[in-house]
Amino acid sequence: MEELQESTQELSRAFSISENQREFNKGSIGLVENLGMLFTGHSEISWLIRSTLDQCDTYQCAFDMLRGTPIDAFGYIILAGVKEDEGAIISRNRYGAAHVDQLNSTRWFLVQTNSDHWDTVTPGEGCYNRCAAAHENIAKVGQDAMNTTRLRDDVLLQFPNFNHDTIYNSIMTPATGQFDSRLIRYVGQAGDEFAEHQYDRPFKLGIQWADMDSDLQTMVSEFALSRFAELSNVLYFGLDE
Repeated sequence: MEELQESTQELSRAFSISENQREFNKGSIGLVENLGMLFTGHSEISWLIRSTLDQCDTYQCAFDMLRGTPIDAFGYIILAGVKEDEGAIISRNRYGAAHVDQLNSTRWFLVQTNSDHWDTVTPGEGCYNRCAAAHENIAKVGQDAMNTTRLRDDVLLQFPNFNHDTIYNSIMTPATGQFDSRLIRYVGQAGDEFAEHQYDRPFKLGIQWADMDSDLQTMVSEFALSRFAELSNVLYFGLDE
């Protein structure tokens, strides 16, 4: 499975891991719960990812560890492997999985865009906007024609998946060891007025980003990617020891 995400990502020889933000409980109680979990010794999700890379050399080991290890806050973990049907989205609560989607013989791709995509009842959740657009664009390309170039050009670089909050995107292919991460800046496309997406959480930050001076945007982007690259090197090369 190939993985293309705009989030925190790491690559090993057997699998790749991405992590997307999942909102904690509404109101201040969610933050209090997160801090309480942290102060009582529960790991942050980023440290769980690091531990998984350090301790696991198979997809199944990584899947079990990422699904069941207690953590201090919610998150979406996207896991890709090297064999057929090795791919999963693990939507995490603090003590386990809220929901798990996996590749299978009839489901050849998965999409995660910072929402509980399976929840069709709760306002603000479900597969809409970026999630729906990704599904539509992937289906247009089709399984037989899909490759990393088409995935990037025809899905991730299309609005609304490509938007004011986009800083970089990365392609990771565990089977080949490919890690292709690129800084990227959104300059606007037709039909992307903020009002159309006011209920899509990432766009709330997009206005602040769009108002930044271009030099400041470049500085922030380069700093974010450099810190990400440093962490990636630490985790990846740690596997060689």
